Amino acid sequence: MITTEHERPGDDIRVREDESRMQPDGEYRTIAQFAYLLNCHPRTLQRWIREGHYPPTMRTPGGHPRWSPADIDYYLRLTA
Repeated sequence: MITTEHERPGDDIRVREDESRMQPDGEYRTIAQFAYLLNCHPRTLQRWIREGHYPPTMRTPGGHPRWSPADIDYYLRLTA
């Protein structure tokens, strides 16, 4: 896992960011990113998730759904 360190202005604390979660490769995609690829509104995708369609690959500690690029490719092939 590759990490980078960034200093936050006004802090003596360094924030570590995992580059594998950054664009373009290896990042889990957000609802907004996935909805864009599906050509739908993010609220529509949220409804479809509640209905059991497009289950997320993982959820963040805050409960936000995320999809791997491989899962997104799979779902896009299903909808094509």
